[in-house]
Amino acid sequence: MRPPQGAGGGADAASARNASLAPSHPSHPSHPSQPSPPSQPSPPSQPSPPSQPLAASGALAASDNPCLRCGACCASFRVDFDRAEWAGDGGAVPELLADPIHDRLCRLRGTDHARPRCAALVGRIGESVRCAIHEWRPSPCREFGLRAPLGIGDDACDAARRRHGLPPLGGQPAEVGLDGRPGAAPGPATTAGTASTPPGHACA
Repeated sequence: MRPPQGAGGGADAASARNASLAPSHPSHPSHPSQPSPPSQPSPPSQPSPPSQPLAASGALAASDNPCLRCGACCASFRVDFDRAEWAGDGGAVPELLADPIHDRLCRLRGTDHARPRCAALVGRIGESVRCAIHEWRPSPCREFGLRAPLGIGDDACDAARRRHGLPPLGGQPAEVGLDGRPGAAPGPATTAGTASTPPGHACA
């Protein structure tokens, strides 16, 4: 005998209805993948560090160049040079800073005075100096004291520095001149081309 529909049948229908409304729970639930976080913007590129100063890179910094604190050679010697270097004949040495002395030679102005001082020298000797025509200076100036910017003098450089009371490059004290005063003119004048005076220069 079947039970009346109002009892068992109704309970089955209600159970079926509740089961259809209940959320399903699979035996191995899968978790939805989390969205990846937005990518961080790349930091702005840093500017490259400035290049090392000359002193740090092994080269000589301008402030370490003893010639820029000297100037003695520019106020000790007569400077003659080939006339082809003079601007008046198509060279580079400014025309107004030199005088032709004959058809082959010119002389920098001021270097043949009793107390020589090149007209292109700017500043105070032994403190701070520069050459106003350094880029266009004649060959005797270019060839003088080639190692002096490195702090290494030679006979002519030392003689010029003694003349102005400056010690030779290297830190030795200035020698006493013939008259007993430090920095006095070093002995008789030498002629151009000797070991102590390079070609193109002569002690004044």
